[in-house]
Amino acid sequence: MKIKNYDSQIAQQTKQKALDRLKSQTHQNKVNDSSSGSSETTKASFSERAKDMAKAQSLATQAEDIREAKIAELKRRIANNEYNVKPDAVADRMVEEHLQTRHLG
Repeated sequence: MKIKNYDSQIAQQTKQKALDRLKSQTHQNKVNDSSSGSSETTKASFSERAKDMAKAQSLATQAEDIREAKIAELKRRIANNEYNVKPDAVADRMVEEHLQTRHLG
C-alpha cells in the first residue's frame, strides 16, 4: 500500500467521522427545536479543523507521488547494505512525534 493511499484513507475516515458528528448534532438540534416549539431553522457549519482536514485531503489526492525515486534509492541502499539505521535516533523521533500528536486522537 502506498503512503499516499494510506493517508487518503485516514483523511477520508476523519472526514466521515466529522460528517457523522455533524449529522448527529444537527439531528439533536432539530429535536431540541421541535420540543421547544421553535420554528427557527438550524444552520450547520463545519469546524475549522474539519475544513482543514478536507483541504488536506484534497491536496493529498491531487499531489503527485514524488517519493518513488526516494523509495527506489532506499531499496537499493538496503540491498547493498549501505543503509544504516541508528536505533536511538529512531526511538527519539518516535517519542518526539508522539508528544507532538498525542492531542489529535
